Amino acid sequence: MLRDIDVSRDGSMIATADFDGFVDIWDSRTGDLIQTIPVGDTRVSVSSFLEEQHLLVIPVDRPAMVVTIDVSELIDIARSQVTRSFTEGECTTYHIDPCPTLEEIQSGSA
Repeated sequence: MLRDIDVSRDGSMIATADFDGFVDIWDSRTGDLIQTIPVGDTRVSVSSFLEEQHLLVIPVDRPAMVVTIDVSELIDIARSQVTRSFTEGECTTYHIDPCPTLEEIQSGSA
């Protein structure tokens, strides 16, 4: 069930928040779903676009948070949080050759 809606400043995207703790980003021209952002076991109260690539999400029972909708930024954030490389066994199982080092994963060269 829809709880809130916001349109990006340029009108290209629409964010909808529901009572199940998800925010969906839609392409306003095509109606296609671009992303679904889980915000946890809470009802999302308000969503607002900031700088076109960030969304302010205000859960009912937690502090507000700014989330990125830029996939490149999200990948950079994930890379910066990686704390280990793959094991040799994981590389073998998932057919990763050569097996990257932690530094290669974090830099994006892997």
